Amino acid sequence: MLVRGSVDEGVAKVFMEFGIEPVIDESRARCSKCNGELVELRGDERRRVKDLVFEQTYKHYDVFWLCERCNAVYFQGAYWTNMTRYMEKILELMDELRIKTPA
Repeated sequence: MLVRGSVDEGVAKVFMEFGIEPVIDESRARCSKCNGELVELRGDERRRVKDLVFEQTYKHYDVFWLCERCNAVYFQGAYWTNMTRYMEKILELMDELRIKTPA
């Protein structure tokens, strides 16, 4: 089978077909290592990750997410920025696809 369009266009089509909004929702995020639930840590709760991340990372970020199953720690670093940009690109492609193929 010949696949037409880009991978990103394919992702946009899947999002459209299943009614998925291209947004990052931290409240529904899962651990990418074990699929465990993530707990958001702010303020004094951040101490729980102090020994799990680099000192500079701990000082720089105010919010962390901890997987209580495998102790993976997440924060809004470069990966977050890249994912946000990618979701914006998918939204643009979805808009373009809607214009090309009106309902």
